Amino acid sequence: ETALALCSRRKRGLILLFGILCTAGGIALVLIFLPYLRQIPFLLRYVETVEQILSGADFTSGRGPLMAAAVRGFLAHPVFGMGWGQYLQMSAQVGMCDTNGKLIDDCHNIYLQFLCETGIVGTVLLLIPIFYLLYITCRMLKVARKIENFTALRLASISFLLQVFLLTLGLYDPSFQKLVFWCFYALALMFGNAALLRSGWRPMGPVSLRLHHLAKALTCAGTRFCSAIRTPWKEGNR
Repeated sequence: ETALALCSRRKRGLILLFGILCTAGGIALVLIFLPYLRQIPFLLRYVETVEQILSGADFTSGRGPLMAAAVRGFLAHPVFGMGWGQYLQMSAQVGMCDTNGKLIDDCHNIYLQFLCETGIVGTVLLLIPIFYLLYITCRMLKVARKIENFTALRLASISFLLQVFLLTLGLYDPSFQKLVFWCFYALALMFGNAALLRSGWRPMGPVSLRLHHLAKALTCAGTRFCSAIRTPWKEGNR
């Protein structure tokens, strides 16, 4: 038993070391290729934020007054909020416009905007499914580690990291309003569902099972979509 415990500790240590090295390597690669990442339109805003952080400049890009306006709106209507889409009233007080001269209708923080427009009640209802799925993924990590199913552990880790990244992104970007956010979120659920299938573990409870079926449906839809794209590509390259 002592030998098994030592092997298990060594494996955990190696996994932790591997994760630290991958994180450090990823940060190093981002810093090295930062000038090239600027050429990708989708990543431009995030690259500029990283450059502002590195230079010690104000990386909020003027978001501070917009977020403060959202907080004022929430404090005025804390329970049910101002109403969906009504943040524009608070934005008008700030007077900030986009490049087209239109008033900015979001505060670049999805959580503050939810609190402002839907209050505590609406925000809790909106975020419970998302954070519950994150909780299930955390449990999946523990189960995969306990049964030493490293394939399921890798898949669950990818799902967990993707979800954390996307939820963190919402702190300074209106990510919930973008299709690309939901595409990556669906991808995170696919990895989580694949981890569940590999491990054989099933979350208990009707809510968990429904969310599991939702992730499974997204996995099937994603697989069919990829197959539909790959088949014409193969025929065209024959």
